[in-house]
Order: sequence, then C-alpha cells, then structure tokens
Amino acid sequence: MFNFNLQPGEKILFAYRQAKFVLIKPSIIAFFLFYLPWSFLRKYELFAQFKKLFYFWVILIFLYILNRYILWLINRYIITNKRLVIVLCKNLFHKKISEAPLSKINHISSEKKGIAQTLFNVGNIIIPIIGLNEPLLLKTVKYPERRKDQIWQICEKFGNLSRSQTKIV
Repeated sequence: MFNFNLQPGEKILFAYRQAKFVLIKPSIIAFFLFYLPWSFLRKYELFAQFKKLFYFWVILIFLYILNRYILWLINRYIITNKRLVIVLCKNLFHKKISEAPLSKINHISSEKKGIAQTLFNVGNIIIPIIGLNEPLLLKTVKYPERRKDQIWQICEKFGNLSRSQTKIV
C-alpha cells in the first residue's frame, strides 16, 4: 500500500501531497463530535452514567482522525523523469493510481478557488493528457503556480517537449 514501483532507469524528481490545509475540515468535525456530547453530558450531569459510552465515542473519533491523517500521508503526486503518477486512496482498502508519460502532457494550468485557497496559497493543478477525456488533477497543492512551473520544466527536459512546440488548437 505504501510502496511505489519504478520502471528501469526511472528516478523520482518530485513528490507532492495535498497541503496540510485539507486536514482542517476533519479536525473541526472531530472537535465538534467530541465537544457536543461532552458538553451535553457535563451540563446535565450524565457523565458518570455514560462514561464508558463516551470513552468508546472518543476512541471512534480518534480512529476517524487517524484514518484521515493516514490517507493524507498515502495520497501523493509523484513526478519522475518518465511519467507523472497520482496515487489516491479513498480509504485504506481502495487505492487508485493514475499515470501518464511526460511526452503526453502538452499543457498545464493551475487554479485557486475561494478565499481560503488564496489566503493559504493552495490550489489545484490541471494537466490535460493527450488521449484521455479527463485531465489529471493535483488537488489542494501548496504553491500551485510554482509546482506547475516545476512540472512544466520537467516536461520540457524529459518529455522531449518545449513550449514553442505546443500548438493551441
């Protein structure tokens, strides 16, 4: 689950993952899942009666946070000297790997949507691939403009592509 197989002669140039920003939402959810029952039990002096149930609930919340963190660690975007690989896990038992050779990339764009992404300098990188209907999407990457330029430079160097060769159709 945590390994990634390289082809012969292939080297990892960059590996990215989503920004830590994406962990804010699960943290807020976990806080409210903990705080609301705890405050209710404390307010109505029911904590002694439901102590075991509350502790079980806290363990479930901890497991939820641990799951989200592990998924954040596993999901990554890898750029080698031959291809772009996206490893996405929806849960611990569902892994999807998308890859494309650098020579099939002819255009890269980045986007920031909303106030939060602008404030935290986080955004998406969109990479249309020749022959695929949907572009590859690197979600919630820190410094998307800088990462886009890095990927483009790698494509120029290893994908036998230059900006002057690309055509706008």
